[in-house]
Amino acid sequence: MYRLRVRESFAASHILPDHDGPCSRLHGHTWTVEIEVSAKNVGHGGMVVDFADLKRELRRVVAILDHSHLNDLKWFQIVPPTAENVAAVFRGEINFAGLTAVTIWESESASVTLEV
Repeated sequence: MYRLRVRESFAASHILPDHDGPCSRLHGHTWTVEIEVSAKNVGHGGMVVDFADLKRELRRVVAILDHSHLNDLKWFQIVPPTAENVAAVFRGEINFAGLTAVTIWESESASVTLEV
């Protein structure tokens, strides 16, 4: 099994209103998102997918969230902008066959991985 990963970073603020702690106040992160695509075989040209194509798709979604206040975005009108729910946004918005995982880092020491 081949597993390819690409990652990008973006800056965004959020508030977790139901959190019992400092995250209930306005704060921001430099988020890192990593997506993984898996395949059993390589395709034309000896690649599963061109990294450039995978990065382009990831950057398309990152551009929507970058320098935003996540609570204001459509995806977070009903659910809070937790790392788990940010991962779900990327899972729903990434249009790439073979997507198997999305990992969101909200700091260097805290991440969540959503397996697709």
